[in-house]
Amino acid sequence: MRNFVALILALVLGFVGAMLSSYIPKEFTAYSQAIMGNKDELISPELANSNAVEVDGIRFEILVPERVWIIPANQPDAGTPVKLGIRITNSTQQPLRFTQFETIAVEIIAKDGYQAISKGGPREMGHIPKESEYLIAQPKQSVTLILNAGLRWVDDKLYLLIPDGFGGGSYFDNLNPGIYQLRFFYSNYSASRQVYNILTNESKILEDFWTGQVSTPAIEICIVQQ
Repeated sequence: MRNFVALILALVLGFVGAMLSSYIPKEFTAYSQAIMGNKDELISPELANSNAVEVDGIRFEILVPERVWIIPANQPDAGTPVKLGIRITNSTQQPLRFTQFETIAVEIIAKDGYQAISKGGPREMGHIPKESEYLIAQPKQSVTLILNAGLRWVDDKLYLLIPDGFGGGSYFDNLNPGIYQLRFFYSNYSASRQVYNILTNESKILEDFWTGQVSTPAIEICIVQQ
């Protein structure tokens, strides 16, 4: 049974992004895109005022437009899209690169202090991020990292599935109706990364990645029955 559940999770994490895309507005359908001064950005006064932290001139803002998540019906084709993101604004004088490849972790804590445990899903072997997936934030500009997550039932258990866009992801399988605190961790400790061109079998080094670790402020979300 454990192997069966693992297989199901691998399939769901691989395809949940495509399944959820029809529910997600255009701001979240494009994969990890840079945005600046776009009137269609997903932002609210609350997000702008209180849901960001700044470290050495870099501002990290948590984006969770929908704070009430409805538990879907326990059916194979049912799911509730959950839109998550981090907007990173570069207030320094130096262009900096950011990526969501193995840099973002999600923390969820219940109102009673119980911390839900995130688990890692299987990753497709051999996936190598493209250069375009390493985003550049020019001075005074922003980039947004997108996680197209969703609530789904797997083997009669409710899961929050968070594909990372690179063939893997994480999930929570111990959530129930209630109020939770949610925040992101962003961490990267290498100022350079190697990228490959599979067609030419060539590689090169990209520089100027922001390094460090930061946690966003926590925001309140509520999981409710239909």
